[in-house]
Amino acid sequence: MDPNSLSKLSCVQIAFSALKNHHILAVPGIACCPACSSTQIDIVSECPECRHDARGYVMCCHQDMRQAEEEGTLMLSFGVFSDTLSDSTLGPSAMDAHHDNAGHVPQQHQDHDHAHSERDVHSLGGDEEEEEEDPVYAAACKEVGLAVVEVFQREGLTVEWDGEATSRIAVKSIPQGPDRLMFKLDPEQAEWVDKISQNRLINGMPSEARCSHTCGSGVRPCPHGVCMDFEEDPECACCH
Repeated sequence: MDPNSLSKLSCVQIAFSALKNHHILAVPGIACCPACSSTQIDIVSECPECRHDARGYVMCCHQDMRQAEEEGTLMLSFGVFSDTLSDSTLGPSAMDAHHDNAGHVPQQHQDHDHAHSERDVHSLGGDEEEEEEDPVYAAACKEVGLAVVEVFQREGLTVEWDGEATSRIAVKSIPQGPDRLMFKLDPEQAEWVDKISQNRLINGMPSEARCSHTCGSGVRPCPHGVCMDFEEDPECACCH
């Protein structure tokens, strides 16, 4: 691998690690596919001790990483934990929305199950009828998105995002080639992943679930134990 590629990959790794200073959980390769990633975040949202003092999260799945290796763009999903939407954790824009909408219950997180664009920042809303956007959640989510963009740009990486809470963030010019995005978790991230695994069992989810996604050779076990009852997805990483 050439020095320039090594430098860019190091910058991506540094950016992920630096996000914890902004109270944002960042775990690349959290699960095999968007559906499993969404399930993992659902579990985290119910376990405050699993996420320490994090107000939000940013993540990418193995499919995203494989796409980045092939096309050079890493797509990131992000959001906030609903129980952190209080005056003590909100930034200025979210604080204003919170005061203007007292009593309104925010949606829990973005819909990560929709397919995303292969090259461009793309809304996760798809073509389905859009639900009313909660202004408090949207403002807090945008603050997380801005923090993610700023951290990656500070490391010299090219980032594209349209500023919307329902759009993913694109990190451009990722070095292409197989197995380039092999991130090493720092101790705190590794501890978090271990807690997520333990909490999954506490919540009654089997350690070895059967993935409902199908491929040419039929249903296979999901290595992450969280592929359950999702729509058929021939691109599911755990089916290959």
